[in-house]
Amino acid sequence: MKPARRMELPLPGNTPITGIEPALVLRKIQAQGKYETAHRIKQRISQVSRFAISDGWAETDPAADLRGLLKSMPAKSEFP
Repeated sequence: MKPARRMELPLPGNTPITGIEPALVLRKIQAQGKYETAHRIKQRISQVSRFAISDGWAETDPAADLRGLLKSMPAKSEFP
């Protein structure tokens, strides 16, 4: 069985950090019904962006402006 990869984003391999458009990435993931994954990827994009800011590779965190973009995970009923 192939191990899971957390940062497998639908992006070309050599995309610069400033070329990532989080809204498009997150909408693609959410459209597949992967709500929790979309929230986690948003966190990872924010972490990577903050690291890039600290090293001078980027100026802003694009994921910080996306509050309210992602929907909550639909509630599942546990009743029989």
